[in-house]
Parts: sequence; C-alpha cells; structure tokens
Amino acid sequence: ARWNKEVYTRVECIIEQTKDFALARACSVNLINEPHCGVCFSTKAEGAKLSYCDLCLCSWKCESTECVRLVEKRHTKKVCNQHIFSHKVSNYLNDFRGRQNNMGHLFVPETTLNQPRKKFPLDWDEYFDWRGPSRSLREKNPVLWAAATVELSQVLTLLNSLYLLGLQKPGRLNSNETLVVHIIESGPREYVAGQQWEEVLHILPHLQNIYVQFITNMDSAYNSPLAPFETCPNCARGNRTRHYGIFKGKYHEYRKTSKDYRKPDIVLAFEVGIHETKESWIQDLELIKSMKVPFCLSWYSVYDYQMDGFCLLMSGLKYLVNPTLNPFRSLHDMIDMNPDMESDKCCELFYSIQKYFAIMQG
Repeated sequence: ARWNKEVYTRVECIIEQTKDFALARACSVNLINEPHCGVCFSTKAEGAKLSYCDLCLCSWKCESTECVRLVEKRHTKKVCNQHIFSHKVSNYLNDFRGRQNNMGHLFVPETTLNQPRKKFPLDWDEYFDWRGPSRSLREKNPVLWAAATVELSQVLTLLNSLYLLGLQKPGRLNSNETLVVHIIESGPREYVAGQQWEEVLHILPHLQNIYVQFITNMDSAYNSPLAPFETCPNCARGNRTRHYGIFKGKYHEYRKTSKDYRKPDIVLAFEVGIHETKESWIQDLELIKSMKVPFCLSWYSVYDYQMDGFCLLMSGLKYLVNPTLNPFRSLHDMIDMNPDMESDKCCELFYSIQKYFAIMQG
C-alpha cells in the first residue's frame, strides 16, 4: 500500500537523523495506525483537519479542495458497501481469534474421502457445497464464510494446484504415501492455518502423511524441527499424520544445513514480493530451478505478478500454469489506498490473499 511506503520513507529519515532504531520502530507503529488523508498523506499530528465517510468510517480526506474532489470521486456506494463488509469480516476474525487465543479455526472439515474426487471444485461455492453446510446456511451468515476463506485459501490453492498438475493421483509423488510441502518466506498467516493443512489428507485418501516445512527469514521466528501434530479422530484411527517444522533462514540455507530436509513434491510462496528484494532470491531461485519441482506462487495484484514474473522468467523458470485469477482467493477484500496524482486518477482498491496464482518449474 502507498501509505506503508510513505511510512517506510519517514522512518528511514528518522533513522538517518537520529540513528535510534528503537525510536524508529515506535514511530513506525504509530504512523501505520495514524489516520491520514488518502491522497496527500497528511495526518492529524501534522495539523491536518481530517474527515471521513459517516457510513463506513473510511475514505479519510483533508480540507484540500483537490483531495476532497479525488476522494469523493472514487468513494461510490459500491465501494462504501465493500468497506463496510470488509470491516465486518476483520472484526469477526479479530473477535474469534481473541476468544480462541489464536488456536481455533473457523471451519475445519473432518470427513475423509474413501476415493479421491475426479475433478476439483471450480470455486468456493462448489467446495462448500461439497465439504460444508448448505448454501442457505452460508447465505444467512456471509461474514463467517468470507472469514473462513482467509485460512482455507492457502490449503485450497495447494490442492487445486495438485489437481491441475495431476499430482493428486497415486504414484505421482516422490512417495506414494507422503506429500512434502515447502513454504518459503512464510509468516504468521501460514502458521495460523495450522490444522487446516490436514484437509489435504481428507481429500487425498491414498496419502498417509503430510510434511509441511515453513522456511522464514522473520526476525521473530525460531527453528523448530519437524514434529507430528494431533490429527482428527478419523485420521488418528488410520495412523495418518501431519508434521510441521520451521527453519529460520533462506531456502538454500535450509537445503544445505537442515537435517529435516526432504525433497519436496511442491514448493509454495505466498505474496513474497520477489521483485522488491530480487538480489536475495538469486540462490533460492537457482535451487528451485535445479530441483525441477513445481513452484506455486500467489500475488495480491496484477502489478505484483507482472513484476515477479519478470524476475522468475529471467532466472530460467517456466510457466506450467500462467498467472490467473485464483478461484480460491480469500473472500475477505482488504483495503488498499493507491492514489495516482500525476495522471489525475485516484483509485480505492481492494485486494485479497492469494488473488492471483501461477505454477512454474525449472
């Protein structure tokens, strides 16, 4: 988002002037949550007089005639309603995770299949008709089911990719009974999905185990060896297991140094922004290319997949599935302010997790 980039610029100035990283960190938190004009980025702390839409409590603007004109131009009734629904979903998720202490899940199917489905569902409606409650029940509480897709989106994107590549069939993986998944540059959102990765076992009955290895470079992360986690009663009776592990570092470092390394059947990267730090990706992309395994990526926007796609193609990877709208993108549309003052176009955009995806291979 443009505001985040503005925050980074201001924080860099603080670091350059004061050399105080603690101060810069505190200022960044305050700035990100500070109400600001959606066009010129002026804040109340800077003396700007701000106002917003009374219905959705969004679309902040200052008193500048130009800013008012641009904000009112883009804030249509449709956009306003989208803001309201987005807030409802966000509040629902925050309340739910608060009650569950970040451990619960909104929707975790526990029924297992005896035979794999020949064709994977085409979209969320078809998936929920198959695995969840009736459509009439979903229509009574659309906020809950939009929130449920936030965690399920990653798992369904993986399953849809396996079906597109024909890897859901017995005998197509490195092991007939085990699926090994590597998620690189992972973060809290991937960890939160937790138990929902077990849905892979439920839908692919020939699998006995799933190993999900998170590779992360986050400062707050820690190394955690692959370990089994509790499964649902149906899987437990069949001695089916799910294992998770966390490696702190880059992917090529994990390959060289980790005792937990297993050759993956598929590598995933969710909204990682390769083009923003492309130098740090050189060795990782070389490794992925040499392994000749499917590499599934997702992005927030067309711009992101165009920029990342250029870097990926230059590294020698090729598309197995071209970038396209993901049928299992999150149904929680989030707000992204992206004004373009030079061309006099001002758009209020909404983005969603896993909105676009593609599959590549070396």
